[in-house]
Amino acid sequence: AWGRSEADNEKEASNTADSQKNGDQGEESEGDDILVARKRREANEKFFQKVRDGVADVVGKLDSVAAAMSNVEKESRGIWSESDS
Repeated sequence: AWGRSEADNEKEASNTADSQKNGDQGEESEGDDILVARKRREANEKFFQKVRDGVADVVGKLDSVAAAMSNVEKESRGIWSESDS
């Protein structure tokens, strides 16, 4: 190209080589980022599965408590209605 010196051409060649090296590092970094993200997602899935299991357990226990309370309420109404008579 005209208006360019040999030194300019050497700088451009050096910059191209540097950018290619950095591009390779960028791909490695991207691969590492993907692995880290995959591990994080797997850990999150395990955590949320434990949370879901815990919630299901609590809901089951609350259902049995609600059924027991309903039985107590029925017995209580029966007792109070008998004493009113």
